[in-house]
Amino acid sequence: MRKLLYLFLLFTSITLGQTIKNYFEPPKGYERELLNDYSHWIIDQPIIVGETVLTYNKYPVSGLNNVYVAKFDYDIGKKNLHQCADAAIYLNAKYHYSTGNLHNIKYHFNNGTPYYFSTYKENILPKYYGDKQKFINKKPSSNKRKIDGYLEIIWMYAGSYSLEKYDTYQVNINDIQPGDIFIYGGFPGHVVSVVDVIVNKNGNKKFMLAQSYMPAQDQHILLNPRKEFSVWHDLVSNENEIITNGGNFNKTQLRRFINLKNER
Repeated sequence: MRKLLYLFLLFTSITLGQTIKNYFEPPKGYERELLNDYSHWIIDQPIIVGETVLTYNKYPVSGLNNVYVAKFDYDIGKKNLHQCADAAIYLNAKYHYSTGNLHNIKYHFNNGTPYYFSTYKENILPKYYGDKQKFINKKPSSNKRKIDGYLEIIWMYAGSYSLEKYDTYQVNINDIQPGDIFIYGGFPGHVVSVVDVIVNKNGNKKFMLAQSYMPAQDQHILLNPRKEFSVWHDLVSNENEIITNGGNFNKTQLRRFINLKNER
């Protein structure tokens, strides 16, 4: 009965104007660990509670009834691009864009080529001739805002492989913070983003994860399959595996964007 009530509330009561901060209260005895500006920024991003996760072409994603509890409120575009790594890149790029740190918006293509937002703003775009990549001076055909057009290119040519190899570095699981990602890079690989971290007086931590998937779909906040209707994952020292509904990770697969290395 409890399960049926939860599903009814989730999919019949759409709540707009929410954020992670005001919708998800830490359990008793825990408080948010806000270590830097990104930690504050991410929990203030708009989410929608109770609305179905949609694909890029506006079809409901099936099989997610017990997988998520909310989704981020932003436009993922009309192409099949915004998948797992792309969702992590989106949050990272939007943070730097919104805080005016445009020089930090740089990601690598899977072939190792770096592509800067500043390059895109100069109308220098990548173009492939067979297997060979060149850059040409051409005004983007899209009338999207600059950052959205740039991200569309990054989503096209980057992925979990490039994020792991070029744009992130490994961090100790005990130092987990919002903005970090769990990643196994490959073709395909998978990526989930850490979007909230809480801690109690004994130093025990819990964290919240979000993901997109295939086909391209809304980024959604995941329920922990180890717990009944909870978004929190426990940082337990004797458990090496992080289990999610999109894929499993071990603790050594936690990584941090290089462009967040000096965040305070």
